[in-house]
Amino acid sequence: GQGLEVFDISNPASPHQTGFQAGILNGIGGSSVDVSCDYAYVASEGRLQVVAISTPTHPRVVGASDWVGGENEIGVAVSGSKLYLAGTFGLSIFDVSNPAKPSFEGSGGGHPGWTPPCIAVSGKYAFTTGDDSLDAYDVSIPVSPVKVGGWDGLGNPWKVVISGNHLFVAN
Repeated sequence: GQGLEVFDISNPASPHQTGFQAGILNGIGGSSVDVSCDYAYVASEGRLQVVAISTPTHPRVVGASDWVGGENEIGVAVSGSKLYLAGTFGLSIFDVSNPAKPSFEGSGGGHPGWTPPCIAVSGKYAFTTGDDSLDAYDVSIPVSPVKVGGWDGLGNPWKVVISGNHLFVAN
């Protein structure tokens, strides 16, 4: 079924499901998850759900928020008390300092197209990808993220990761 699955990988030769929270997803596919401390943040089709995972055998939804521009193709990243969503709707920022009540702070940009958006965050910058492009945002003022740069010619980016001063894009 659809939901958040938790796997025990302490024995890599024999991973097994230890927990499942049904009813997380609003529709089919297109969901993304990131984990910070004792919470998993699941985004799908206009809905962000916060799942307590401190007891991996019994994950449970503890908070949720809807946002404008929901869709199937979403990238999610958590950094500190901020959660960043990337999609064709653009970049949206939420305050998740209270996991039970994630609150929308601001948004900007956009990526029309079919390639699933990706996002990576480092310090005061968020990097998003969409069809053929990379955008860099200054997110130091969450209510008003500002695009500070970009690059076209990526092909079809599927995953981005930051290490030090380098951004790696798989396409």
